[in-house]
Amino acid sequence: MDSAIRLSDLVLTTSNPNKLAEFRRFGLADLRMEAGPDLREADADPKTVVLHKALAAGEGRIVEDTSLEVDGMPVGANVKWLVQDLLDGGPFVGRRAVWIVWLGVLSGGFVRLYEGRSEGVLGAPIGEGWGFDPVFRPDGADGLTNAQLEAQGRKDAFSARRAAVSALIGNVPCFVEEASCVEPWRGPWQV
Repeated sequence: MDSAIRLSDLVLTTSNPNKLAEFRRFGLADLRMEAGPDLREADADPKTVVLHKALAAGEGRIVEDTSLEVDGMPVGANVKWLVQDLLDGGPFVGRRAVWIVWLGVLSGGFVRLYEGRSEGVLGAPIGEGWGFDPVFRPDGADGLTNAQLEAQGRKDAFSARRAAVSALIGNVPCFVEEASCVEPWRGPWQV
């Protein structure tokens, strides 16, 4: 039977120092954290990517994956390979987008996934930031980019990562699966 996770038993692992800093701000400062290696990622939908990353990371590890769903464009879980294209503008400018952060945890024989979302629009880059922060303008932010909001100390209020962490802290997964029931990934990997 599925039982609740205890944060004190978990370790957050990521290779991205910017994400580590945000996780600390979002209420996980007391959680053990380690800079981990990049895990191989399935070339699949975002849920499948984080599900298999959680399995690969092992028991008691929290993993994260970010996707960007862009209206009419094939981005999704491959966003990290397309950041420069997003920053260059082109066909992305003016398109609606949803920034989605998935957290995955393998604990007690179950994989739990937690999701956070932030809706907005993509535009020309404004501000200094990492990832797609200079081009993503969350709804309700008066047209400011995540990079501009970060400079003002206001990005957290619009953060999909913060929403995913809140779901984790509250133990409100969007998906739970017994680890033994997850089929091994046999498809291609992101390159």
